Amino acid sequence: MTTHHRASFVMPLDLMWGHGTDWKALPVDAFWTVSAVCDSLLGDRYLRQRLRHQRYRVAVVDLIYNECSLALTHHLGIPSVGYWAFTFAGGEAQYTTAFSPPSSVPLIMTHYTDVMTFSQRLYNHLHALASHVVMQVQFLVTGYQILRHLPTCPWPNTLLSNLSGLLINSHPAIDYPRLLPPSFVNVGGLQIHTPKPLPKDLEEWLIGSGEAGTIVFSMGFIFQPTVVPKKVIYNLLDAFSRLPQRVLMKYTTSPTDPPPPPNVKMVPWLPQQDILSHPQTKLFFTHFGMHGVLESLYHGVPMVGMPVFADQRDVLVRLEQRGVARGVDKMADGSNIYEAIVDVLNNGSYRDNARRLSTILHHHPQKPLDHALWLIEHVADTQGAPHLKFSARHLNFFQFFGFDVLAFVAVGVFLLPRLLRVVCQLLRRLLQGVGSWVGRVSRPKMKKA
Repeated sequence: MTTHHRASFVMPLDLMWGHGTDWKALPVDAFWTVSAVCDSLLGDRYLRQRLRHQRYRVAVVDLIYNECSLALTHHLGIPSVGYWAFTFAGGEAQYTTAFSPPSSVPLIMTHYTDVMTFSQRLYNHLHALASHVVMQVQFLVTGYQILRHLPTCPWPNTLLSNLSGLLINSHPAIDYPRLLPPSFVNVGGLQIHTPKPLPKDLEEWLIGSGEAGTIVFSMGFIFQPTVVPKKVIYNLLDAFSRLPQRVLMKYTTSPTDPPPPPNVKMVPWLPQQDILSHPQTKLFFTHFGMHGVLESLYHGVPMVGMPVFADQRDVLVRLEQRGVARGVDKMADGSNIYEAIVDVLNNGSYRDNARRLSTILHHHPQKPLDHALWLIEHVADTQGAPHLKFSARHLNFFQFFGFDVLAFVAVGVFLLPRLLRVVCQLLRRLLQGVGSWVGRVSRPKMKKA
């Protein structure tokens, strides 16, 4: 991590495959890792000197567990543009100036749509409250290290509220509308490029699939032979063996894996975007990571898959709501996987809906990458784009929602009748006293006989 210590962060893949889409399974000991990273980052004075001499004009900071990087850029006087890779609801997102009310915006890992029942809205509010509690613990951890190394730096929540911009890895075509500051932009799909010709062996494999076509299987870095339960591999291959389609599967085999059926080709790496754009590609089997989902929809390809970690089930819920995908459980048997694939392949509405969303993704005046570059350059050229920041960043929770005003009105409504009653009583006594005095003064004196 530094010139003095060598270390690396290892993703808890076993946990992901066990309970990865449940927020209660998030590792609590991650805070110890965050504390160690903060101490290493902020305690490196040589690094701070080097960065200061480089005269950077803007910093792009991944916000997850990363208030200490914001503290470093604040210390260096560099405006920060955040990056957010997950569903933009909950966690650090709650402390930016974006407004995502729990009544209409489901929080990450709730697996709700934006149309919630009363009980779902109740749970969503409780989930938002729990998220605030977790974030306060995180702020204590990161805030301690920030004040220890940079005593004049603001508290972590202030750093988050003072962002000069935010790049959100999403797109309105597959997400819910939110009230965002003008410097918070959706850049989902910024990695999408113009398709390139396929290697000869892959091109021949796809063309050879004939009218049935090809299914592309890719589940990212989490689908590793040393971690994925063998039962999952057996169930997938069992389902694929029943299909008339060919399956191009991104997977590094191990000696303990069963041999693939004749219609399955396993490769350790594949040019995913180029294959998704191929006319022979009929379906994408995915874990519902945002990058792959946007690439698939950009080329109008419907999906089947199994969410494994974090917000992937939330993404699936939104895709099912739009009629472009079906999900299966991580431990689904071969028959359930086969049935889901056949349904999406044979039901034309899935492809029609995918093509409709593809039109929306293409129908934009600016490519996501160009939009992101514009924002970063604009922040750099305007010394942090203060004209795009909401003044709400200076308000606390009670001020932002007007609770202080409501409290003032409530107290006024409670006290005003009593105040009027006291005033009326005082006036009545005053008038009675004046009347008595006038009567004594105006009464004629009796003459002596």
